[in-house]
Amino acid sequence: VASHGMLGQVDDDEEFLQELLEAFMEESQEALTAMDAALKEENLPTLKDSAHGLKGSAAVIGALELSAAAKEVEFLVKNGGTDVAELTTLVEVVRGEIGKLSIETLRAGGVALG
Repeated sequence: VASHGMLGQVDDDEEFLQELLEAFMEESQEALTAMDAALKEENLPTLKDSAHGLKGSAAVIGALELSAAAKEVEFLVKNGGTDVAELTTLVEVVRGEIGKLSIETLRAGGVALG
């Protein structure tokens, strides 16, 4: 789920919105790959850093549910969470939020992938 964020400023430029979404999706997938690898290696600092970066970029683009999901991962690690099963569950929530993104959701604050 998203808010209007900076997209309200470029709402009429469909091509730009598509490029922005594609770039964000690529960045999100890279962050998710890094998070998966960090979990596998139990590298919690890298997991926290990847979640932190995704949290910020998701907030900027207006993907607030994704930002909140990434924040949960970051918060758990920052506060001493080491349970890989629990962290894996939270990363799956992040993965699900990435799957919900589309131009329409970012523009309207709804949920669905186009």
